[in-house]
Order: sequence, then structure tokens, then C-alpha cells
Amino acid sequence: MNIPMREDYLKIVQSVFDNYAEFSLIDTTMDGDMIRANFTYCERPLMLYIFEPDNTYLREVFICIEDGIADKFHLPPHYMRYNDKKKLSYLCLLDKEQHILSSYSLFDLIKLYLEQVQSLLTLSPRQMATEYLKEFEFYWNSACQLLGNIHVEAEVYLPTSETASLLNCWYSEEKRSGKYIILPKGAVLNSWNTPKGSVSTAIYIPIEVPEGIIPPQANAPWDAKDILLSLIHI
Repeated sequence: MNIPMREDYLKIVQSVFDNYAEFSLIDTTMDGDMIRANFTYCERPLMLYIFEPDNTYLREVFICIEDGIADKFHLPPHYMRYNDKKKLSYLCLLDKEQHILSSYSLFDLIKLYLEQVQSLLTLSPRQMATEYLKEFEFYWNSACQLLGNIHVEAEVYLPTSETASLLNCWYSEEKRSGKYIILPKGAVLNSWNTPKGSVSTAIYIPIEVPEGIIPPQANAPWDAKDILLSLIHI
């Protein structure tokens, strides 16, 4: 029973790609509940993943690209690193709130994702700038979401400088509440307003044009190289 189903899924993938001259399907495999298809779009190698294709409500579709290839082709926004060990990024293709994905057949769902790939990789310079800002804000806010059961607040007093600078960062925690106070280095404090807690150093990077910058992720935090690259974009 599994062999015909497997073959049917692979035929569906092939039939979708047959509708697009710009896409070239290289190979398709199925391992358990996962389909993987290697393909190219305008000579850019990409990977299509479909998880649980027979489950209308739980199946998921991802289109990925190797980080090195993404950098080589200077891909526009909407790709984010999700697995630092495999050095893969996935294309953030659509707002799932705008689509009831369970209402799509597998054929139409793959078609939807391929058309979004086509759209995202042919953005005009103005559209690209707009999308970078949207994606940067979304992923930056996601990176700032707190982990665990501790509610953390922050008081941030940023310098007026337009260049990168060092900040003092105080952190204190009581029960399930934590608090950051971040001030420019050199700020004059007295005994009445000196923050409590452990002190560390933070870096202020005034990013106005986030083009090409991937915000830190939970599984791929910034390292020294990322910080230096972000300084170039100031």
C-alpha cells in the first residue's frame, strides 16, 4: 500500500514543476513522511521539503537554500537561517494567516510555494528594500522574545551618536521577574540612581538600512563576525 502512495506523491511534485519553465526539477525522493525535491530557479539551487504530505492539517512545506549559495547569489529578504549545523536557510514565503493551508490540495500547495519563490526572487529594488525592513523587524522582534518563565523588562537609554558605541548593561532578577537597565558608557550616576545587579557590556549598533543583515536567532546567535558585518551597514 505504501509504494503506490509514495509514487503518487512523487508524481504530484513532478506535475507541479511541469507547469513552470523557469523551474528545473533535478530529483525527488521520499523517506518516511518526508518528501525532498532538489530543483533550480534561474540557476539558483533550492530544496523543497514536504512533511506529512498525507495529513491535510499537519503537513508543512519548506523551501531551503544553502547559506553559501544564498550569499553567492545575493538573495533578497525572506530567507532565514534555521539550522546552524547544516548551514541551511529557509525562504519565509508567505503569511500563513492569509491562507487556509488545509484547504489546499497537495498540488495547489506546492504551486502556491513555487509561485511565491518566483515572486520573491524577482523583486524590484524598491520592493526589496521594503521587504528587508519588514523581515528585519519581524525576526528582530522574534529574537528578542524571552525564553523560559521569567518576565523581563528593559529600560534602554540609547546615545545620540550615529556610530557604534559601548553601553553598560545592568541585570537584576527577583523571583520570576528580571530587569535590564542599559546606559551609555560614561553616563554620570549618583547613589540615588545607580542600577542594581550584575554589570556587563553591550554594543549599540544604529542600523538604519538592514539590507543583508540576518538578526540573531535562538539557534544561530550573532558572533563577532556578524557584529563586524553589521557595523559595515551603518
